Amino acid sequence: MNNYLKKAVSTKDNHSETAVFADSFEYLKDVAPEDMDILKLCAKSHYTFTPGLHLSFSGLPHTLLVYIQDGNINLTHKKQLLSLEKGYVAFIRPNTAFKLHTSSNKSVAYIFMINGRLVNFYLNKLNISEIYIHKLNICSNISENIEKIYTHKEIDDELAMMYHSNKLNDIFYELCRLDAVEKGNETCTSNDTPAYIQEIKILFDTKYYEEYSLDELENIYGKNKYRISREFCAAYDIPPFTYLNKIRISEAKKLLLNSDLNIRETGFEVGIKNTNHFINLFKKETGTTPLSFRKGAPAFLKNE
Repeated sequence: MNNYLKKAVSTKDNHSETAVFADSFEYLKDVAPEDMDILKLCAKSHYTFTPGLHLSFSGLPHTLLVYIQDGNINLTHKKQLLSLEKGYVAFIRPNTAFKLHTSSNKSVAYIFMINGRLVNFYLNKLNISEIYIHKLNICSNISENIEKIYTHKEIDDELAMMYHSNKLNDIFYELCRLDAVEKGNETCTSNDTPAYIQEIKILFDTKYYEEYSLDELENIYGKNKYRISREFCAAYDIPPFTYLNKIRISEAKKLLLNSDLNIRETGFEVGIKNTNHFINLFKKETGTTPLSFRKGAPAFLKNE
């Protein structure tokens, strides 16, 4: 499998990086019968990405699970740039062509290769055509299960297979349940998100470039500003203005890659008028400055 992975993954400039990536995987024995309904962990890696490096995947016959433990990793698929930040999990179907790239100084990810008859059941349940991305709730145990899968040691290969399968089932089950809640097919047992909080999130998502304050939101919605902050955080596990800044930085990254706006103008476009504040926020979110992000991005990410 190691040699096959080296053929399925390539780098633009440095072939030795491909070998380093492939060699970072621990490959597990497949001891399950062909007709066994099970999730099989084929290989696992805990990989630190090199700034400026991009890995191109094509023809990999396994489902990939990628969990960002630290930093920020960009995923490019069909000319679409997706930003995977700390706490994001992604599933990629077999034979999907995509690229991974980072400009962050420290980007670390768990990467699992999975197959087995149950994989397609879960992928279809989540309606994953090629790529699925989800930001984990701080209360989620998915990250804990991912770490347990990676660190678990077992002398008996069959017991190891059963352990990995159970943990992978737990991960998929939680994602499917959360997906059902978001689609309204299941009632959330926690506090339902107030309609006005949902409106604020939509406002931030679509009109992130406008100026906001808690006092202004208090006047608009007739709710105490401390209640607004508390209920937004309870609903989305993040304070409202931290969420807004994440949206702004995400949009700024697109402008840096696909426009000729300078750093000050980019900050203005996403609603951050103070250039030093914009630079500091950008570095906090991505691990690099806006200028370094623009200069360090490979050509294939630009104008896509």
